[in-house]
This record gives sequence, structure tokens and C-alpha cells, in this order.
Amino acid sequence: MTEKPLDPQACYAALVTRDARFDGRFFVGVSSTRIYCRPTCHSKVPKPENCTFFRTAAEAEAAGYRPCLQCRPETAPGLSPTDAVASLAQRAARAIEDDPAGIGSLEELSDRLGYTSRHVRRAFEQEYHVTPQQYLQTCRLLLAKNLLTDTTVPVAEVARACGFGSVRRFNDAFAAQYRMPPTALRKQAGKGKAGAAATAGDAGAIRVTLGYRPPYAWDRILAFLGPRAIPGVEAVELPAREDGRVRGVGSGGKGVGGSGSSDGSREDGSGKGGSYARAVRMPTHGGGTAVGWIRVTHHPRRDALVLEASDTLAPVLPQVICRVKDLFDLRCQPEAIERHLAGMAELDVRLPIAGLRVLGCFEPFEMAVRAILGQQISVKAATTLAGRLASELGTPVETPIEGVGRVFSTAERILALGDDLGETLGRLGVTRQRQRTIRELAEGFVDGSITTAFGVDPQEQMRRLLQMHGIGDWTANYLAMRMLSWTDAFPATDLGVRKVLAPRTPKQIQEYARAWSPWRAYATLNLWNIE
Repeated sequence: MTEKPLDPQACYAALVTRDARFDGRFFVGVSSTRIYCRPTCHSKVPKPENCTFFRTAAEAEAAGYRPCLQCRPETAPGLSPTDAVASLAQRAARAIEDDPAGIGSLEELSDRLGYTSRHVRRAFEQEYHVTPQQYLQTCRLLLAKNLLTDTTVPVAEVARACGFGSVRRFNDAFAAQYRMPPTALRKQAGKGKAGAAATAGDAGAIRVTLGYRPPYAWDRILAFLGPRAIPGVEAVELPAREDGRVRGVGSGGKGVGGSGSSDGSREDGSGKGGSYARAVRMPTHGGGTAVGWIRVTHHPRRDALVLEASDTLAPVLPQVICRVKDLFDLRCQPEAIERHLAGMAELDVRLPIAGLRVLGCFEPFEMAVRAILGQQISVKAATTLAGRLASELGTPVETPIEGVGRVFSTAERILALGDDLGETLGRLGVTRQRQRTIRELAEGFVDGSITTAFGVDPQEQMRRLLQMHGIGDWTANYLAMRMLSWTDAFPATDLGVRKVLAPRTPKQIQEYARAWSPWRAYATLNLWNIE
């Protein structure tokens, strides 16, 4: 996987969306100003004819460009003398955003990142112009505001879920920032005792609204997830047709439903518009484990998904929300991506399909094992194997959802089998080659060599995956799409991709797909949906 020359068209597409995943991977020099910027710069997007793209800041300066004073290219991650500082600040910010309740102090955050608190504070203030504690307080308050507005969770539970040490401290911080007590906001939102019955789903459930940028192809997303749902762990209810029948699923689990624009979902989450549900197990901050369930439904009138979670997950709700956003690709900017993929219409007039998302995953190790089990066999057969593994090595969870009652095995549980691993997996129908790959994956997750942490280099992770026994180009790219949310992953050897792009050779397919970069993962989903 040698580094390829920059593709100007792909770089410009990334520049237009200001996607942070490309920050530090290239710089843009603007001929009209003789200034070079990061792709995340918030200045007006220059015309494509005025742009020259460079791999490094040094290359841009050698060509006569000056650094932008607004986006400060010298702080871009990965390619400058101050990379370590900027990267540290970004990792600290993501850790705070993903889990504001789990960070009690700057010292705890610094210990997690492996640096002194003084260094983390200096790096954070340089990058974000506020202290880590100020950033943490804002994240906690915004999460609290969301829970107060959208749920009936008691104020005391909201305070704990958001990381405030006491209700009094929560009330003081909320009143200081928003000039009203938390109970006043809840009354304004209609989520007091009088409004509880109108918003309650299953008993003991928390409901949160998560917005997205429309369009959103909900029907196709469920049609993709449905055949891949692990029995006992996940359950997908497909949307009903106008005649009341459930929509079908195409060959190999490819979506054949509508574009997701129909307003079929009910606000109470009862499932007319379909749903995704699963069992959940996540570590808590006290060293314990939170287990429960989630269900996700569609609210098209609000351009949002509705997350329903068992109240047992309240202590880890911020992490649950983050994982649901990754799973359903809620950070996507579909209009810009679809404009870039407009040339796909020459393959089929139905392309590009509005609102497709590159679905991530909720549990990375589960996704990795599921991908290994799916090598060279049908989706149905792989789902059956995954269900057997979950039944044998997973953990029971009590849920009100039919067909959902176990969480998948952890990497640690797999390795704990030791010499019995082969016999156990063999009895379940897993071949010896895949047994070895699953063991290597488990070792990689446990020792940290395989990671999905924010800011990780997806191409480096793909290289590590390719070094494992039994992982080839297709699996590495598929995991980059689903596990690492890498927008430019492209499984060129995929049977569905090759079928649509026939009679092109593999080399010709790679060359043809260059025009879709850096959104080749979205292009892949489009190809799968017309196969």
C-alpha cells in the first residue's frame, strides 16, 4: 500500500466538505492569494482552477505559498513540527466529547492520554483557545440540555449521566450558563410529569433525538442491516409498505426499499417505519459494566433518528450516543458527496442514490469477527455462524425486544479459551483458517495494535490488518468502511462491485474508481444497491 500521488479532484471534494478526517493529509495552495490552507479552513472555498494541492506544508512553502493565519497549517495533524501538540489537543477534545461524564479532572484526562496535565492544558489552549475544563463543562451542559429537553429522566439522573458530582453542582452550573434552573427548561420543553406519558416508550427507557443532514435512505439502511443482524444480539424490523406488508430484502442483503423519504415512522417508536435494536454492554467509569438494550427508529419530519435506550445505560449514555452516530453515519454531508458522485449516472441512471450512508458499527470487535465469518460464504451463512458464536460465548441480557437477549463475545473472552479456542469454534462450524484469524484479531484488540480510536490512520490500520493471517484486500477495505468509518475505502475485488463494473479488469476498476475519491466508500454502497 504505497502512497499514491494526490488526486486534485478528490482533494477538492474533501475541501468543499471541510471533513476533519482529511485534515493533515494534504494542503491547498490558492493562486489568487498565494496562501496555503488546511482542508478544514473556514475561509471561503476557492475556485478549483485556483487550487494546487500539496502533500506537506514544506512542499507548499517551497512553491511560494504563505501559511494561512486563520487555519494555521503549522498545527495540522501528522505533517508538521507541532503535530504532536495539535494531535494531542484533538484527541483530548474527542475524549471529552465522547465521554464527558467519565472525565473527572484534567489530571484524569492527562493520565488517559499519557501526558502531564500541564502539557495537555497548554496544547488544548493553543488549539481551541479555551481550557480543557471549560470545554468539558460545555459538553456536559449541552448533553444535559439534550436530556432535559428530549427525555423524562429525573434531574438527579441527568446530573449523574453528564458527570456532575451532585445535583447542587449541576443546578449551579446550569443556572450560571443558561440563566434558569434545569427544571424550568424541562417545563418549557413539556417534559415534566404532565408530559411524561406522551413521550414514554418501553418502561424504563430513555429517548433522545439525533439529527442528520437530509436526505436519509432509512429503508435501504435497514435493508442492508437486516440480513446482517446477528441472531440474539441484533434485530431489524423492516419498514411496512403502504399496503401494510413488510418490505423485502434483495439478494445478498442489498437494499431494495425506497429512498427513505416516506413518512412512515411513528414518533412513539412503535415501528411502522422500521427499527434497529440490539443488546449493549459497555464499561462504566467505576470499573463495572452497564448492560441493556437500544432501539433506533426514524423521525423523517424532524430529519432525525430517535434513540431509545434502557435506563440501565444512563451511566454510559454519552458513549452510546456517540456509537449510534457512528453506526448510522449521522455526521455525513450527503449533498456534497452526491454532487461529487454525479458521474456515476453513466453506469446507471438511478445513481447516485439519494441519502445512502456508509454504516459504521456499534461494537468494533463484533464487526471484525462478523466480517471474518463472512469471507467467501453467503450473508445468510455468515449470520448463522455469528449467531452460534454469540449464543456460545456471549452474555445474556434481559430486554423487552423479541429476539434480542445476548451481547457478543469480547476479545478477552475469546483469548481466555486458550487451547480450547479451536475446538470451541470448530464445533460451531468455524474453519481452522478463520479460527486463527479470529485469534489474531482478538490479540490485536487486546494489545491495542488494532484500534478504532479517533484520529487513527485508517491506512495504517489497514496495513496491520493485511499482515494478519486470512485477511486480504476485501476484508481490510470492508473493515475500513464499517469499523474505521474511512470514506475512501474501496473493496475493488468485491463480487458486487465487479459485477456492476464488468467487463473491466481489477486494474481498470481501480483506475475508474479514482474519480470517486475521497468518497469511494459511498460509491461502493451505491454499486451494492443496484446489483
